[in-house]
Amino acid sequence: MTVSFKNSGKIDPRCISIIGISVKETENPIGFFGTGLKYAIAIILREGGKITVWSGLERIDFTTKSISVRGESVELVCMNGQELGFTTELGKTWKVWQAFREIYCNTLDENGVSALGEIQPSEDHTVITVNLDKFTDCYRDLGKYILQTKPLVSGKYISFHSEPSHSVFYRTISVVNSWESKPFFFTPNIESRIDLTEDRTAKDHWQIKSILSQAILSCEDKNFLEKWLTVGPEFAEYTIDLDWPHKPSQEFLSVVSKLALDTSRQINLTALTVLSKHRIVPDPVEAELMEVEREALNKAIEFCHSLTYQVNEFPIVIVESLGENILGKADIGTRRIFLARRSILLGDMTLASTLIEEWVHIKHGFKDCERNMQNWLFEQLTRLGAAFLHNKR
Repeated sequence: MTVSFKNSGKIDPRCISIIGISVKETENPIGFFGTGLKYAIAIILREGGKITVWSGLERIDFTTKSISVRGESVELVCMNGQELGFTTELGKTWKVWQAFREIYCNTLDENGVSALGEIQPSEDHTVITVNLDKFTDCYRDLGKYILQTKPLVSGKYISFHSEPSHSVFYRTISVVNSWESKPFFFTPNIESRIDLTEDRTAKDHWQIKSILSQAILSCEDKNFLEKWLTVGPEFAEYTIDLDWPHKPSQEFLSVVSKLALDTSRQINLTALTVLSKHRIVPDPVEAELMEVEREALNKAIEFCHSLTYQVNEFPIVIVESLGENILGKADIGTRRIFLARRSILLGDMTLASTLIEEWVHIKHGFKDCERNMQNWLFEQLTRLGAAFLHNKR
């Protein structure tokens, strides 16, 4: 089945034969390296396909010619029988879908159209036809490479689409796969300018991550934020780092404050870090300790040191109260351990265990009721048990 592309204006054959020429009608084209069409031609011919370009009513056919270089046979690309300066090995690591994307993007840049089937050539138009089964499959699976849906939420930096995908899109074109092989629940389509490599993939993943975090932090749609933050660990959103130097919106902080109290749903944990850094909450009232209380605290710290837990590497603040039945609190944002005065009154072991728990929260980032915390506790129990048995011999 033929796939055809058509746009206004006649292509100059030199744009095909000379690498580095890129002259597009649009002010901000997707492609600008001047190599995409050459790569596409080479790949299609390498895969055994056929490609024809019509510049108005002038037909341009592409074939190959075997030549020998240092005893090795290579396939030189020819245009209407004339040898060009590249072989079918151009774009050696590229796949057919990338060749499809190149021609499709060129058509978008020229405000053209595409179709499954033949488009007849006409004056003052460029028509490209491709016959290759793998190429046709790409057109039929167009949404995998080119976004076809309307955005669920549109923002200054990124629009989000409701169809899950393994790709990040840039101006509707797939430019990078998501991290850790997990799909995005809400497919991101970047609107702001990013840097691309010559094969139209994102040049810098950190640039993508920064823009993505900025889009979420600045979002003012509470309903969308709540859904995005709680898609769960099966999706890429769960592990995206939001702790960037971008100012969060009040709507973001409000939603995260609400979700922090809801233990029935799993939230992107870096959102809690952002909340702790930007939420203005007065510190609890610091207690003035009696000498006996200070001695008890120092004794508990020494006990933790004997177990190799350096709990006082973070400031320890004793306060009058942290709330009903709360003995300790780890302030991740300021890296401080808060202890309720009552923890001292309950005895050495309770005080030491509270210190260790809050220290672990800050030191390792483990949360209550998480498997990571459970695994760490069992590992420490085994370690200390082994040391005890060794010393007992």
